[in-house]
Amino acid sequence: MIHISQKRILSIGVTGVFLTTLMHFSTILDLWLQGYFFKDGRWMIDENAEPLRTILYRSPKIALVATIGLTIVLAIRNWKSPSKKYTTLAALAYLAFLPVYINAIKSSIPQACPKDLARFGGHITASVWTQLQNPEKCFPGAHVSTAVAWLGLWFLLEKDLHRKCFLFAFPAYFLIISFYQTAKGAHFVSDNLATLSLGILLFTLVRKIFLSRAFTTQNR
Repeated sequence: MIHISQKRILSIGVTGVFLTTLMHFSTILDLWLQGYFFKDGRWMIDENAEPLRTILYRSPKIALVATIGLTIVLAIRNWKSPSKKYTTLAALAYLAFLPVYINAIKSSIPQACPKDLARFGGHITASVWTQLQNPEKCFPGAHVSTAVAWLGLWFLLEKDLHRKCFLFAFPAYFLIISFYQTAKGAHFVSDNLATLSLGILLFTLVRKIFLSRAFTTQNR
């Protein structure tokens, strides 16, 4: 049975937040990486190009809402089963709360998006950070959080094979959405990594709250 300890998950999350924050404040690395996605005055991906916009921008939002709805139905079905009730509630709490949590952080940090900066064809000549009058809020990645939210499905997986498949599918999906957002100038690489790291921290909290309740219930 695949099992990842709480301490290991927490250490990954804390390390990720530290490194991405350091990366972001340094600015140089972020700008250097972003330069690979902006050539000859154009972004690698046009943000309005179809069908990519529908597949990688609109569809993930719709899929997340639909999954939350299905998880609510599953929670109602599993309410009388102590162990399944708490694992389903853990999945639901994570799926629903992560985008809210990321958007709350994002709304409080006035940080320019790559496409806003003059060096990438935008109108802001200052650095990435400390744009206190900047109306744009691009850190962390709100849209990328719709990909990170799928980490909540881990709570619903019971079979080893399903968890192994998930360990391949989740990183792949996260990388695809992150690449799309970065290649069209919506986010820096560190924005996406910070979203993932913050998501891992929330995952440890939800896991601690709900799965400890499940364990307590089983041992009464």
